[in-house]
Amino acid sequence: MNIQEQEEWDFHHSTDAEWDRAEALELGANNPDQEWVLTDRDAWHKNPYYQGEPGPHPEDEHYPGELSDDELRELVDGQDYFDSAHIAVCLDSF
Repeated sequence: MNIQEQEEWDFHHSTDAEWDRAEALELGANNPDQEWVLTDRDAWHKNPYYQGEPGPHPEDEHYPGELSDDELRELVDGQDYFDSAHIAVCLDSF
């Protein structure tokens, strides 16, 4: 085996996930006051440097105008055109 083959053999090819996690760690170290960091790959990561109270995932927040599962159940409860299978499909899509 020549030197060039040995270098290729020894070299570690990082995956996209490893690059993403490395970016998240760097962003977290630079922003320790943020619980979640968003990388360039549009992925949220929990910041290991954050020391505050835990909160919800940024995309799990309940926004005005959206219905929670319980609110949706109350809304469709008693309406004839919704059967239980249809309601289950609707709830699973959220």
